[in-house]
Amino acid sequence: MGKGLRRHAWQQYRGHHFFDHYSGELDVYGLLGVAPQVATPTFSPAGGNYTSVVSVTISGLNRRAMIYYTTNNTTPTTASTLYTGPVSVTASQTIQAFAVASGFSQSAVASSTYTIAPLGPAPTLTSASPSTGMQAQLNLPVRSNRHQFPARTGLQLRR
Repeated sequence: MGKGLRRHAWQQYRGHHFFDHYSGELDVYGLLGVAPQVATPTFSPAGGNYTSVVSVTISGLNRRAMIYYTTNNTTPTTASTLYTGPVSVTASQTIQAFAVASGFSQSAVASSTYTIAPLGPAPTLTSASPSTGMQAQLNLPVRSNRHQFPARTGLQLRR
């Protein structure tokens, strides 16, 4: 402690304690030992149900952060795949990712599940020949994103 030590007091800054000597000296206890955490990565588009291949972008707020990810239901580590560009999801899977950056503690692990369920085959129409006297009827259900309409009306072919 220097000659200028006249007063001292414990102070608190962002949850860390330090001893202030009021003489231009500052002893820090714990302040330098705790690094801020890198922001948790995000996925775009978000997980959900899709009917075809999805191109997933993983991003973070810290441009210097490196993002590591897995697609095999294991927790990622720095030995996992380093993210360099969009991940093509061709079958149902869960992507897990975390970020690391110099001067920061690693982020929490983010997870997003993508379910790929292709649409069923297109309906086929079979018709009877007018000369056979047979009739055919086609009932197709109509679906939208929010509603399902029953197949109440149909196309009838009669001779």
